[in-house]
Amino acid sequence: MPPHLTFAQDTDSNAMKRIGLWPQAPAVPEALGLLKSIVPSGTPGDFAEFFRQWDGAEAAFESADVEILRVDSIGHIAQTRTALSEVFPTLFVFGTDGGGRLIAYDMEAPEPWPIVLHWPGVTDHEHPTVLAASMSELIQKYFKTQP
Repeated sequence: MPPHLTFAQDTDSNAMKRIGLWPQAPAVPEALGLLKSIVPSGTPGDFAEFFRQWDGAEAAFESADVEILRVDSIGHIAQTRTALSEVFPTLFVFGTDGGGRLIAYDMEAPEPWPIVLHWPGVTDHEHPTVLAASMSELIQKYFKTQP
């Protein structure tokens, strides 16, 4: 993890104030190959871009709604993929908020799938909490850094 990061100002005035970011090193080529083998058909191409930058990351926010967003490493996604797809067949889960909610592509929605925050037992497909319309937007809103 780099010792010091400078953060971009979010252009969305409704965005949560980020107070920390802990990115992992970029995914190694073998992990990127594994990623290709585990993502569902239809997963947007920008999903892999996140992992070319970081093999997982966690961001903390000053917010009553979401305190942490964590995108899991490719290895963790691969380990939990089968079990989570059996429990949540219409979600491709790749992270968590650290409080029981899952970050996932909502594969029941029309393509390109939105990225949602799903609370098992509470969230339904008629009322999802949409975090972003794409992985690029998720990166921009919650994980963007300045050089």
